[in-house]
Amino acid sequence: MKLNAPKCGNHEAYWWIVQTDTAEEPSTQFFRCTKCKHTWRTPRSS
Repeated sequence: MKLNAPKCGNHEAYWWIVQTDTAEEPSTQFFRCTKCKHTWRTPRSS
């Protein structure tokens, strides 16, 4: 996926989706930079 990693500015990351809360809550999308391996997630929307 093409985006900017917050730690190193690299433009590529792997991504996956996890149901981190109850089924009524939206899933959380995680990203991992292909360069520095930093992991972050999308902010939760209300």
